[in-house]
Amino acid sequence: GKIHAVHISAREGNLRDLQSALDRRKFAIARDNASPHGATPLHVAVIFGHTSVI
Repeated sequence: GKIHAVHISAREGNLRDLQSALDRRKFAIARDNASPHGATPLHVAVIFGHTSVI
């Protein structure tokens, strides 16, 4: 789904795809259902060290 794609873009540091997804607010605030801690795309980007997409 698209929520998963947001998290993948954040994890990989894919700024173009992430910006495209974040233009749609519901995905910008989405939580990753696979994460036991409810990690947001921002959390995922930080965890993987992709400061360019923060």
